[in-house]
Amino acid sequence: MKIGIKVFALLLTFAVGVGYTFAQGADLKAVYYKDGDLFTIGVDGEPRQLTHDGIPKGPLVWSRDGTKIAFLRKIDHAVAIDNLVVIDSETGRTLSDILIGPVSSGEAYPFDYIERIQWLTADTIAAAGNVNPSSDDTLVFDTKTGEELTDYLDDTGGPVFSPDGEHAAVEGGMPHWTPLYGREPELDIDYRRVYPAKGVKVTLLTKPAWSEDSKEVAVAAQDNQSKRASIVVCGLQGACESTALPAGKWDPDENYQIQWNGGRVYLTAPEGTWSSQRGDSTAAASSPPPDLKAAATGLTAGLREQIQKLGGKGPDFWCADCALAKLPREAPEN
Repeated sequence: MKIGIKVFALLLTFAVGVGYTFAQGADLKAVYYKDGDLFTIGVDGEPRQLTHDGIPKGPLVWSRDGTKIAFLRKIDHAVAIDNLVVIDSETGRTLSDILIGPVSSGEAYPFDYIERIQWLTADTIAAAGNVNPSSDDTLVFDTKTGEELTDYLDDTGGPVFSPDGEHAAVEGGMPHWTPLYGREPELDIDYRRVYPAKGVKVTLLTKPAWSEDSKEVAVAAQDNQSKRASIVVCGLQGACESTALPAGKWDPDENYQIQWNGGRVYLTAPEGTWSSQRGDSTAAASSPPPDLKAAATGLTAGLREQIQKLGGKGPDFWCADCALAKLPREAPEN
């Protein structure tokens, strides 16, 4: 009990430090693996074992509502490429057991193993593997039926899914085998080109970013002819609007970050941050929006330290009302 109180105090300290209240960290919990099995732990500091087969697992990720945990379980490649499993987070009962790329199907897959998984909705999960250093293949599965619903193959790091998990934004027109002069970058939403118009060449400066209501996508782009850079916002069916960014040199190799906050789109560059909303002709200089990832890292620091002391690895964290709740439910390769 003393350990639990200590962890709880640590969580409260970090939560206050990043501007979150006591209540927002009270339901924080984590899942991690140790010696091939999964354990959960909450702010009481008491670990609870969920699996007992000792088979190596990971990465791990909580469902959006915290009732399920998805993970990859090691499997013989003579059987399948990978094994996606979903369990009940309270009982450890297996809810889904999906073989990805089963050898028995006779179907050829372009990757050797799954590297990343992401919950999209209550019953759908995306699983991605690298085809080569520049190409990704992302499969979407129905966890109730085990059926593969769709497949995204691209050369830009994979699709960006909307917060509600119903839509995907993908950068197209840039296959790695195409010479630079022949590439025509485009923004696609649900397999439909929305920006730019056919024949217009632009350089996409950022990955796509979804609005909180999953109805719009923003991206920063530079017109190859005029060299003007803009924040571009497109609806699900197109209807794109551009807001001009300051004139100057925009380097496509620079690490520009674009995100939504409160209906505005923010573009952060080494030189500063600019923001806009639909109808603006020119982006305004702004303060950076809240860093949810940093807030989530601070909130989970105490529990992460406790897991390390227990010999646990690869933790994923969940809470109902905190910075974590607004981040994608995704897990990278361990």
